[in-house]
Amino acid sequence: KKYREAVLGEEKNVGLQGGQKKRRKKDDINQLPEVSRVQVEEALVDLQLQTGVQVRFLSTWKDFTDYITMLTKAVAEAPF
Repeated sequence: KKYREAVLGEEKNVGLQGGQKKRRKKDDINQLPEVSRVQVEEALVDLQLQTGVQVRFLSTWKDFTDYITMLTKAVAEAPF
């Protein structure tokens, strides 16, 4: 929940009524929260365990296109 609030910029506001969220100023949009690599990896492990999704880090666009090509070919050949 803390990570979601940090990423989305949400804050708990006691004074607001009806579940309204505090609007962010334009200056706040340019300020990104600091998230360490360990925090990202922990979030990805949690995501993978809860949803069964697989996450793969690829370093270059070439690696990405090769991976997409491999998956597309595998899906196309699956019925055969």
